[in-house]
Amino acid sequence: MRPPKRRATTTPGQRRLDNYKARGIYVEFYDPDGTRYGIPTYPFHMVPEGLATLRQLRAKGLRPGGQDIKAQIIWKHRGPSRGSDGTRTTRRVAYLFAESEAKPRRTLTPAQRISWLDNYEARGIYVEFYDPDGTRYGIPTYPFHMVPEGLATLRQLRAKGLRPGGQDIKAQIIWKHRGPSKGSDGTRTTRRVAYLFAEREAKPRRTPTPAQREAIDKALAARRTCPSCHVEQSYYMPRSIGEYNRCANPELYRANDADEGWDAKWAEEWDSGRELQDLEAG
Repeated sequence: MRPPKRRATTTPGQRRLDNYKARGIYVEFYDPDGTRYGIPTYPFHMVPEGLATLRQLRAKGLRPGGQDIKAQIIWKHRGPSRGSDGTRTTRRVAYLFAESEAKPRRTLTPAQRISWLDNYEARGIYVEFYDPDGTRYGIPTYPFHMVPEGLATLRQLRAKGLRPGGQDIKAQIIWKHRGPSKGSDGTRTTRRVAYLFAEREAKPRRTPTPAQREAIDKALAARRTCPSCHVEQSYYMPRSIGEYNRCANPELYRANDADEGWDAKWAEEWDSGRELQDLEAG
């Protein structure tokens, strides 16, 4: 006979909840066996010892280290509702991990700090988006154009013929961008992010073989060819209609043509141009 599965060390508050459950009193968000919510669930501030949220692990200098989620906390939050001036009550969730399986957080070397920005912070000057220790943004963060040596964005790696090669994100750049706002005629300021990778851990980019390049060219040519008239255009066929614009709406184009017989004239010019190309190629 298998021994009963041991539950994490309980707190006095949890023992009180167990007593409530034994007396038939329903306790919302208390499901230590995971029968209602799929995984063990606890109310707010009633977490068993040995479990911690992601924020609590970070405060202790730890990270989950690839372990599975052990449990969760669910609580009700009352706050402003999006799209209206009122408030509403929503459920919020925080996942729990085992502290015994956590691993130490990766720390930056002194070379990955920017000395003159550190001098600003030492003088009490706040530098936005400068967080080399990752305490504010979760991972090391730098302002635009202020990245330490040895780190590069994905675009910079590609320019050097490299790729990340499966390595984790080492840091990030955050900057403010002011541009047009979707859904309105005005502009707004948004934050943009670019992730950084270590150049020494990057690997050379894979170069396609001639056969792969030929297959890619054929596939792109097929996307530019109209299935109705079988004519290759200089652009890809719109997926919404699946064919050349003139083939999809012949009545519209015929009504907009000022000259009669434009279609025949266009076909004649196309044929003559194709014959000229064939002669030049020969």
